[in-house]
Amino acid sequence: MNKKILVFLILVLIPSAFALNTGVIVDIGGDVHEGCVLMESGDSAYDLLKEFDDQNDEIDIDFDGVITNTPFLKSVNGLEGKSLGDNKFSGWNFWISGNDNSFDDPPEIAPEWGMGIGDYKIEKENDIIAVNFGITEFNSDWTVKNMADKPDFIKYSKLCELLNVKDIKVYVDGKKENSADEDGGKIDAVPGSKIKLKIDIENLDDNIDIEEITVEGTLEDIDIGLDLEDEADEFKINSGKNKDVSLEFNIPLAAEEDDYDLTLEIEGENEFNVPYSISTNFEVEIKKEKHNLIFDEITSDNNILCNSQAQLKIKLANIGKEKENIELTILNEELKINTKENIILNIGKTFEKTYSLQIPKDKSGTFPIIISAAYNNGNDNEAITKEINVNCHSELSAKVSTKNNQNKITGASTFALQTEQIKTEPVTDKKSFFEEYKLILILAGFNLIMLSALISLIIKFLV
Repeated sequence: MNKKILVFLILVLIPSAFALNTGVIVDIGGDVHEGCVLMESGDSAYDLLKEFDDQNDEIDIDFDGVITNTPFLKSVNGLEGKSLGDNKFSGWNFWISGNDNSFDDPPEIAPEWGMGIGDYKIEKENDIIAVNFGITEFNSDWTVKNMADKPDFIKYSKLCELLNVKDIKVYVDGKKENSADEDGGKIDAVPGSKIKLKIDIENLDDNIDIEEITVEGTLEDIDIGLDLEDEADEFKINSGKNKDVSLEFNIPLAAEEDDYDLTLEIEGENEFNVPYSISTNFEVEIKKEKHNLIFDEITSDNNILCNSQAQLKIKLANIGKEKENIELTILNEELKINTKENIILNIGKTFEKTYSLQIPKDKSGTFPIIISAAYNNGNDNEAITKEINVNCHSELSAKVSTKNNQNKITGASTFALQTEQIKTEPVTDKKSFFEEYKLILILAGFNLIMLSALISLIIKFLV
């Protein structure tokens, strides 16, 4: 048979194992030990209890029948079953989780033939295995008269979902969004908005640390069909502790009016490689007004000198639904600054320009600069006020006009304008050509006279 066909048949006919988190409860007469163990599908309840025993220092489980491949639970922490007389026996009982938040007997292998811990296979998600110590009473024909009491049921989430999102607060442009929380929800924003998620993550396990925790957020298809992504640095949460992390998403100015999916994925694992995973979904609704402008960015110099020029960079974005005719004004009456420009700005586009502002030679102090954009036929106006610092206390102020370290500002933050000083060179008196090259001219003249005399002697000799 062809080797490739044989390998294919093996892969198809032999089912592959996959990892399953499985809850465990061991009830020792009311002393309950619980946890979660990472198993592979097809492992038995015996394998699970053995692994739980290896991981838990507070219990000691003793098995019997392992050699004959019929394992059963003999004792836990020395507590072992025995006959009590009158067809009553104490011992360890084995239970599996049912569909109604309670425990059931494991299915029978055959009629009147129960299933042991070595027979039951773990094959489903959210499974819970429990054992407890109790008394069972039998009839004279050895049918069960009174079953042992079942252990108290504990939900799978309490056993295996111990990495928990305690709280999520959502902020849009600094304002809390009340329709979104740790369960997800709706987030309203506009182009240019900043969405911030503040996430409080907790470790509900009182004994085991959760490590290699990652937090990733994806806002899908919002940037001209591309995703926006943000993630936190990998971290660890000690047992019973919590940690706050934040993610931020800057909505593109060109974002279309639509609904977008924002998915938050949190993953981690404990020291026994039990994985944890949490997914939370939000809906981000981008809305646009018919007419809407924003100052996206303003950049300027700092600490301006008198009688100089300050550079002011302006970025203005149209985030509305209409093309706009705009009158942009930069104004300060005391500094005699009054610059106007008419602009046509299409939908989703940004106007960017740097303006030179002449500063008078006799004005010193802090001055507000009003930058405004009138649009929608003068019915709307977007304005922002900034302050510049002007310094006249310098002898070089009339000669200096530069740009120093720039201060980038967005939104309504304050800014200052700054210039750099010009380096001046000392000036020295210039010598005349004859004074500077006097010695060289004398030597050249002497050599010319000697050469002429030598030529004359040679001519006389030849004649």
